[in-house]
Amino acid sequence: MGNPPCRPSKIYGLSLSVVAALAGGFTQELDDSPLEVAAIHESAAVAEYQEPTPQTVPIIYLSGSQLIIRNFTVAKWIAAAYDVPEFMVSGPGWITSEKYDLFAKAPRGATRRRIPLMLQPLMAERFALQIHKEAKVSEGYALVLGKSGSKLQPSAGFDAEPAVSLTTPKSAPTKPVYHYRNYPMPLIAKNLSVWLGESTIDATGLPGSYDFEITYSLTEYLMRHIKKDNEAEVPPTLAESLGALGLKLERRKVPVEQIVVDRVTRPTANCARARQQASRLRAVALRATRQEGFLSARRSFCPQGLYGIY
Repeated sequence: MGNPPCRPSKIYGLSLSVVAALAGGFTQELDDSPLEVAAIHESAAVAEYQEPTPQTVPIIYLSGSQLIIRNFTVAKWIAAAYDVPEFMVSGPGWITSEKYDLFAKAPRGATRRRIPLMLQPLMAERFALQIHKEAKVSEGYALVLGKSGSKLQPSAGFDAEPAVSLTTPKSAPTKPVYHYRNYPMPLIAKNLSVWLGESTIDATGLPGSYDFEITYSLTEYLMRHIKKDNEAEVPPTLAESLGALGLKLERRKVPVEQIVVDRVTRPTANCARARQQASRLRAVALRATRQEGFLSARRSFCPQGLYGIY
């Protein structure tokens, strides 16, 4: 049957151009080329309760010109492509169990904000992905101001790339502290959706971006998601941390946009050049994961939030 071509198809390149144009200011200074040499492989098998390692932890990572995804289910791929929590993706059952890795060369000047723009045409090309969006209203949360008002510290500049780092207190290893920089409120609301397992919207009315810290409890997270109790209160550690910032979460009906998969297939074969470069890119991914330390080991808890939490 021969090797598939390494160059993206004309449709693939055109798709990225259209998506980039719709994104407006996020992409004006960037090269409009699609991903190059995209090698997609089935992920190595990992036992359900196996302790995460640098080789097995789910990760999506942009390092220089390398875009790397590892141990992501197809549903996670789609969630990353459309920048939504995974629970907002519905489709055939196999997309929540089959996992694939990606090692690709990103366009010049690519940033984390551009990851969805790169993944959407790639998935259309390699996974034959077709989706539609369904707007509805469901139970969820609104991030609002507390009685005392905001105590957030404005960032130096809104245009800076949002970022997050993590520290783990020795006295409380299950309560990591996330340090957010240049974060707008709609983005933190989106990240909270992942932790809560329910849609969360920003209703603070706060413009701009901020620098702040939030403490999470992995124990509270696991208990909430194992029980799948949508009537549960906001996890106490999270509620206390938000309260210190002058914020709180209110239960209410919120508008959501479900990603419904109309068609998706297993990925097409890699071209010869992609196969040749895959080993080198895997080494890059492993080094990056080791350098990230505990943050990478816990990325499976928060795989979305493409501007900082991976």
